[in-house]
Amino acid sequence: MDKVEKKETSSLPPCSSPHHFPLPSMEDEVSIPTMEKTGGKILRESIFTFLQNYQYFTSTAALLAFPFSASVLLAHLLLVPSSSLLPVMNQRLKSLFQAAGFPPSSELFSLVSLKLSQTISFSVLTLPFALTFSLLMKASVIRALNNNHKKPPSFYSIFSIFNPLLLTYIVGGYMAILKACVMIRGRASTALSLTLAANIAMAGVEALFQHRIVRAYRHGGETPGSLLIISEGTLIIYVYSILAVLDTIISCIFFKSCKATCCRIDDQEQGKCAYRINENENGGSNFSFKV
Repeated sequence: MDKVEKKETSSLPPCSSPHHFPLPSMEDEVSIPTMEKTGGKILRESIFTFLQNYQYFTSTAALLAFPFSASVLLAHLLLVPSSSLLPVMNQRLKSLFQAAGFPPSSELFSLVSLKLSQTISFSVLTLPFALTFSLLMKASVIRALNNNHKKPPSFYSIFSIFNPLLLTYIVGGYMAILKACVMIRGRASTALSLTLAANIAMAGVEALFQHRIVRAYRHGGETPGSLLIISEGTLIIYVYSILAVLDTIISCIFFKSCKATCCRIDDQEQGKCAYRINENENGGSNFSFKV
């Protein structure tokens, strides 16, 4: 009997030892195809979910995102070089950089000042719509994906999660970023591929709006009040809204796939640690952030 037990014990693989850790090369060989398959599966599942609820996502959710999409695309019209907002912001930044000791005649300094003024002005113009209509669209998508009934979610259920989303964006952003960084650990390539696909599609629509609407407005070929430019601009804004809805669906499905992993963040009201990250992978490990 002792010989049999020794034989069975010796036949166990080396990884069964509690103090043994697998080699990194073996983990890489297993995780890389899984991450690639997960990214493709998330895209297919997102498109299938969008088509399965096509009427709701292209009507209610897209219309909720329409004002935000219009603010994003129309902000390029307001930030033309001839407008009064952009030169004032650019001049203030130049004065600030000159006071900090940057050379005023440098081309790099002028380019950075111009791009930074455009980014700040763009964020100021779109912030009210991002905190209202964009969050309402995201709330409607979240409710639709979590709805077990066949009926579309009501506006009351949408507004019920609007306040938590708004508070997260305003006062809880740092915690959301911390949770996201831990949650996508080991899935960075999948997250980047999904984000790249959505951003390329939105950038294409923005380029189309720049070419068809903004360019015509700047060159004076068509007035902003003409029927052709209004109808074409409305159609482009609606396409941008649908892409924003699809991007939210992709984010929600990716979030659900990340929740299936073993990483989590637990808030602690008592103790020396403000946040603790528990990883239950191959025995588990704890990381604590002290205040």
